[in-house]
Amino acid sequence: MQSVVFAYLAKPAATSAELGQAAATLGVTITRQGLDKRFSEAAARCMELVLAAAVKAVVQAQPVASDLLQRFSAVHVVDSSTIVLPDSLAHLWQGCGGNSANNTQSAVKICVDLDLRSGTLDGPLLQSGRDHDRQALAYHRPLARGALLIADLAYFKLEAFAQMQSNGTYYLSRLKGGTHLFMADGTPLDLLHYLESSTATLIDMEVQLGQTLRLPSRLLAVRVPPEVAQQRRERLEDEERHKGQVTSQARFDLTHWTVFVTNVPNELLRVDEALVLGRSRWQVEILFKLWKSDGLIDESRSDNPWHILTEFYAKLIAMIIQHWLFLTELWDHPDRSLHQASQVIQKHALHLASYFHDFEALLRAIQVVRVCLATCRMSKCRSKRHTFELWLQFNL
Repeated sequence: MQSVVFAYLAKPAATSAELGQAAATLGVTITRQGLDKRFSEAAARCMELVLAAAVKAVVQAQPVASDLLQRFSAVHVVDSSTIVLPDSLAHLWQGCGGNSANNTQSAVKICVDLDLRSGTLDGPLLQSGRDHDRQALAYHRPLARGALLIADLAYFKLEAFAQMQSNGTYYLSRLKGGTHLFMADGTPLDLLHYLESSTATLIDMEVQLGQTLRLPSRLLAVRVPPEVAQQRRERLEDEERHKGQVTSQARFDLTHWTVFVTNVPNELLRVDEALVLGRSRWQVEILFKLWKSDGLIDESRSDNPWHILTEFYAKLIAMIIQHWLFLTELWDHPDRSLHQASQVIQKHALHLASYFHDFEALLRAIQVVRVCLATCRMSKCRSKRHTFELWLQFNL
């Protein structure tokens, strides 16, 4: 098990021969055929248990050097991504179906809660591909008082926001279409009409959310440049063609505005700062991209369903270990490059695994990795500002 996890950490596209070589490096002699036989249903279930144990571990780094993030006890970004599995695994992980005859019946959804301040990773939590994203939230660790949750529209639920408010935690979310809006005095609010009749480019107003709940909230709206609105319209048109559904004219009209709702008071968070934090939600998307492009969690050389599932679990464990190593040195640097860091860890993975029997030697090996990770930084981009640059602009 250890050899498989670290072999995939070192080379995510490892062949059976390379898996055997990794095992030999760690003192395990096994033939290629013998190794292939190990990828069984029992191996998959065992690897799933190891993954569940790894997810429970809490590892955190020094907080990021950003005044904006440090206003909150934690800044959680939550999202999920779906991995398609062979149809024969539908009894374990049920998919959503589809137009294709193959590989539509089984899928697993991985949900992650990443604290941008400390780097603490809650997840990946697994659920069937057909389950709603919000179901995974029930299994996440409760948010601390003063923490901020940033999530996409799949997690938009007024009852959950109300519970957060009563617990002393904050939310920041884009406004979900169809949400009933009222002015602070209870007067119904036609948001589109209000925005179109306004000459302001920035709006910060108190509203109530929900027909019956009437949750007090701030509504933040910023007019976007025409080219951004056009890009949004084109995405809606693509979505129409892909799903075969008609998009309402109101959605097209709202492409001229970015609209958020939040319960963070304005003395703690200005509108321009809220926009930066809203953009920061993409940091968890970057993590998923890293896991897929560098960690290849959604790929396998095998056509054996149990091999594919075992490999999937093993690669997720490898990504958790990789993230823990990020936290040893890299996370408190806002300009960190996770892609560069993953390449460093791949080079040192088997070296680290070979010292698992000697704790002191393992610490020395990790220290070598830390020195290398310290160099993994992004350079400034002339055409577009990185998220870390937007964070730092609010530092005193």
